[in-house]
Amino acid sequence: MKGSKQKLYRQIFNVAMFFTVGLGSLTVGIYAQKGTQDLFIVNKTGVVIAALYVTPHNSDDWGEDILGADLLPNNEELGVVFSRKETAQLWDIRIEDSDGAFIEWEKINIRAVSTITLYYKNGKATAIFDDRTPNVAGTWVGYYDDGSRSPYVWRITQNGGNITITDTKKSSTRSRGTVAGNSVRATDFATQNGTLSPDGRRIEWSDGVVWVKAPDAPDLNGVWVGYYDDGTRSPYIWNIGHVGSTLTIQDARTGGTTRSRGSIQGNKITANDFATKNGTLSADGNQIRWSDGVVWRRE
Repeated sequence: MKGSKQKLYRQIFNVAMFFTVGLGSLTVGIYAQKGTQDLFIVNKTGVVIAALYVTPHNSDDWGEDILGADLLPNNEELGVVFSRKETAQLWDIRIEDSDGAFIEWEKINIRAVSTITLYYKNGKATAIFDDRTPNVAGTWVGYYDDGSRSPYVWRITQNGGNITITDTKKSSTRSRGTVAGNSVRATDFATQNGTLSPDGRRIEWSDGVVWVKAPDAPDLNGVWVGYYDDGTRSPYIWNIGHVGSTLTIQDARTGGTTRSRGSIQGNKITANDFATKNGTLSADGNQIRWSDGVVWRRE
């Protein structure tokens, strides 16, 4: 019957799995601007697409035509939005023209691509897939396979699919690398291969070490109390004002007469007007350890 996926002929285009996320049942809309949808389908087949089906690969039938009464003319695109209720990983696409002739593509990991451009020329159907590149830029804290925290904190900068990984404590320790889908590579480190979690917050490396992404934009506004390196509380209480990367630090007890300007970049904090200038922010954003051993904790 028409809705069944059991067909005598199928044009299959297999796509490698890069980033696996369940996308669930879909709703559909046509959008003027990118950014509000999960996927764009571009028609470059040379014919008007009269029907379009996008269903989980393990589904027994094609379901409803998501175009409804509409058409997708040649050289135009359709934005598709997915709900998140199901856990389907791979999806199939079927297009039909007004005469009922059809082409099908199978096992597409839609979360790994942002745009699918469909072509048909000289009796051959092809598709071009624009990979979706996750954003891994930021500060990452290492944890060993027993759950204990490693002493290393890393900063990743990114340009497209190319990344640079730098040790925040020893900037000379660094690696070039790449990211594509959920695959992360650090080409200059002994442990080269990592897997990015679906939420983009964890990288699990092949040696068992896990990196967890620190908050991208820590907010230091508030009251901070000092503690000496032996754990005793200091008499100082500080107010920090934080706008962008600029800090204003004031002694709360003296009405702000003791103060410093400062800045934050990643987990590095500088108090320009204090003798102890350099501090390191903890991964949770609630502790600053200064170079003289004093620790400030957020109240």
